Amino acid sequence: MRLFQSGAAPFVWIFCGLTAASCLPILLYPNYHLATIPAGDKGTNLWNLWWVYYALFEKHVSPLRSNYIFFPWGCDLRYHTLSIANGLIAAPITAIFGANMAYNLLFLVWTFLTGVFASLWARCFGLSITASALVGFVAAFNPYRWIHQIHLNLFSTPWIFLAFYACEQLARRKKMGRDLTLFTLAWLLALFTDWYYGLFAAGYFALRQLGWIWENRNAAAYRRAITVIAIPSIVIAASLLLYFHDTSPMLQSGVDSIDMKFSAFWSMDMLFLILPAWMFPLCKISFRPWGEFLLHPGLLFFSLGLLGCLMRKSLAMKRSQSRFLVLLTVTFLLLSMGPFLQFNSHPVTIYSIPIPLPAIIMELIPTLTSIRVFARFAYIGFLGLTIIGAAWLDAQFRARVSKGWFIGITVFCSLIFLLETGWRPPVLHKYNVQKSTFRDLSGPILELPFTPSWMSGLHMYHQTFHHQPIYVSEFSRLTQYKKQYLESFPALNILNTLARGEDITPEEEEFINSQLASELRRMEISKVLVMDFSTPSEKKQKIEEAFQKLTSYLSAEEEIFLMTSSESSPKQE
Repeated sequence: MRLFQSGAAPFVWIFCGLTAASCLPILLYPNYHLATIPAGDKGTNLWNLWWVYYALFEKHVSPLRSNYIFFPWGCDLRYHTLSIANGLIAAPITAIFGANMAYNLLFLVWTFLTGVFASLWARCFGLSITASALVGFVAAFNPYRWIHQIHLNLFSTPWIFLAFYACEQLARRKKMGRDLTLFTLAWLLALFTDWYYGLFAAGYFALRQLGWIWENRNAAAYRRAITVIAIPSIVIAASLLLYFHDTSPMLQSGVDSIDMKFSAFWSMDMLFLILPAWMFPLCKISFRPWGEFLLHPGLLFFSLGLLGCLMRKSLAMKRSQSRFLVLLTVTFLLLSMGPFLQFNSHPVTIYSIPIPLPAIIMELIPTLTSIRVFARFAYIGFLGLTIIGAAWLDAQFRARVSKGWFIGITVFCSLIFLLETGWRPPVLHKYNVQKSTFRDLSGPILELPFTPSWMSGLHMYHQTFHHQPIYVSEFSRLTQYKKQYLESFPALNILNTLARGEDITPEEEEFINSQLASELRRMEISKVLVMDFSTPSEKKQKIEEAFQKLTSYLSAEEEIFLMTSSESSPKQE
């Protein structure tokens, strides 16, 4: 395979060792839960893995729709963060070992491959093996990846860098068949892992081809560029049309709209681009960067990158390559700042008018209006800067010191990076599920309480055990759909209130006394399961009394079982 004939072997060994050492807790406890117990987004992502496998290989239906949630309506999953590429890749592991082990193994393998592919990408710019491995290290152990351990789609980053590597190979070689195939495959995998990553690959591809046309302004270059652009673009367009084409009569729900003001909130502040997170307390800045904004590689790599930009003539790479890296860095960092310029958590204005940025164009393109977390673009922008910094290190030290000393310098830079970004090894949690809780279930289950999303994700994880439909769950940006569903089944809201140990009004009590049985029959519920862990004892007693009272309104023929279960309990180790 050409990929491994191109000098990948050193990076395979380097990142095999680094991944094993850094992810040792996962290797020791492969069936524990990475980052948190299986609730909220983590539970939903575990369900994603299970559902893709279960729908395709056991139910033999499309995984893009499911009547296992919002039963009996079902739900359209095309706008949900299904990460279908991950589900397909992990299907054999999910089938044999379950979704949880598949999830953990994916984190291991994607960390390893992110390092390898990012190193190969850096190598294309003339960096030494040592300097390229430094870039791969920053890509794989970036705080952005590490903070998203509960988000399967977001830590799955290797295909971005495989696509970038293939782009660089396309720019270097005249025979482009294999490289074009590799890029198209990598772009597809990136796109169907996460929509943002598909956009990252598209942006890089567009910038690289524009650079090629600018460097080779002749008819042959134009014809080559048209071919290179057309083939993968047609494949991607056809794949998207196939993915979003709908022939099902299942009730549809579009994505909730998010106004521009909210999308600006998920943009990088100018301060976040300049200062690493550890400097915020020193500067007495009240707002702390978190989650989506933890992307800064630290002052060392930021400073090295700026030095490289200022001293590009000293870099051991073609002028066109250094110019492209600067363009890549500026483009992605600008996009990360969102539709409006912000400083210290406030929009920068001129005569009370916010200063617009290039990303505002996305607000005008219908297919891109779902792009809201602009901060994620900084992941690629900072890595472009990291390559420039690593190239500067290469230029300054590789020819002046011995190989051993240069390796020592890069190891020192890696340690500083880990210290500056607050890196920690993975934390694993144990969560006991007594399968007897879900034994002998032959029909749909209503698990309560179903709000907030923390509990919804837990119920979705439970479904990987009981393999029966559940009734309501919180999918990102499908709240209008949920609202319609609950309006159609009003007793659900009242049951949920009781399951939380809260009081209901006399009118609600009268409604549930008269309508509960008929509504449960209409929803075809076979069991109501109330998960009562983490509930204070006084509320627990109140919940039990409420549901014991409800059973008196149900006839034995309906075979509805209301039970309080304490068999599933979260434990942290």
